[in-house]
Formats: sequence, C-alpha cells, structure tokens
Amino acid sequence: MNLCDTCNGACCKVLLALETKLMKQDFRCFIAMHKDVTQSAGYLFLESRCRNLGVDGRCNAYEHRPNYCKRFVVGGKLCRACRALYNVA
Repeated sequence: MNLCDTCNGACCKVLLALETKLMKQDFRCFIAMHKDVTQSAGYLFLESRCRNLGVDGRCNAYEHRPNYCKRFVVGGKLCRACRALYNVA
C-alpha cells in the first residue's frame, strides 16, 4: 500500500518544516511564538494548506507539481514527521 493513500495530504498542509536540532534555541522560541507554527517530531511546522490539495487529499496538479514536491521522499523522515503532526499512523 502507498503511504499517500492513508494520509489525506499531510505533507501538502505544511508550507515549511524546519528541523529543530539544527536551529539555535532563541530562533526556535521566536518561530514557535507564531500562531500557525506547530512543533512535532523534531520539526517546527508552518502550516498552510496547498491550494492544489483536493478534498480527496490528492494533488490536483500532480503532473505539473513543483520540483520541491517531486523530490519529497514518501516514507522519509519529513514524511513521517508530517504524518505524526496530523496523527496519521
């Protein structure tokens, strides 16, 4: 089974994910004070739903998606962190 079939586009609801262990403490605190920022699984997430994410949790522009999306590793560290953020097993 493809992991994308069960997550409802968790990675497409995150605009930016910063790995906290690579950040200085004062910057982490500054970023975390913003209302659309969530901390989970060792990342700070800036949440913002992609406008191409369909109601079915699939990309409506899959064939023409940006290179960033094409390079996203399904099942990789960031994928697992996005799934954890949205409580997807």
